[in-house]
Amino acid sequence: MSFQLVKMRQNKQKAQVWLETVIYTLIGLSIITILLAVVLPQIKEKKDKIIIEQSVSVLRAIDSEIEELIYRGPGNIKDYEIKISKGKFIINSDNEIENMSFEIESDYEYSEIDVPVSSSGIDILTIKKGRKYLVTLSIGYKDKVDLSWSEEDIKKTLQESASAYNLMIGNKGKTNNLINIDFGLS
Repeated sequence: MSFQLVKMRQNKQKAQVWLETVIYTLIGLSIITILLAVVLPQIKEKKDKIIIEQSVSVLRAIDSEIEELIYRGPGNIKDYEIKISKGKFIINSDNEIENMSFEIESDYEYSEIDVPVSSSGIDILTIKKGRKYLVTLSIGYKDKVDLSWSEEDIKKTLQESASAYNLMIGNKGKTNNLINIDFGLS
């Protein structure tokens, strides 16, 4: 009889060890889940902030290339490699608009909602879309430069892509008293 009693105690202890293991595992998983729920949105916001700031830098760099092409005169062409990891890059050659812009759907509120802001020649607009924000960064060229696309498109959109786009920018001379800057892909 004592052998059976010892055996029952051992089984009871083994069951208690397994029960404690399961409870500790569940507590650990709950803590990890709570941490991820708190930390992941902040990581997404920081990532989006970095992407938006890189997009601002790209717009400034392309604007600088355009200024250099204007200075160098007709016939000059520059290549510019552009990587779009999120959002889209738009060249709008409509005579009423004439701009190039980035549109990025973001978890980060880059500027005050629905209030246009200008920073160093870049117009910034943040619009609330559900739980996310649509951030638009643009540089206007209306009455300064005539933007065109080498194809017949009035508005060309480059989407996010795993590979970089090779953007060709060229000075085609003056048309209608404006310098014609032509864009194309190579």
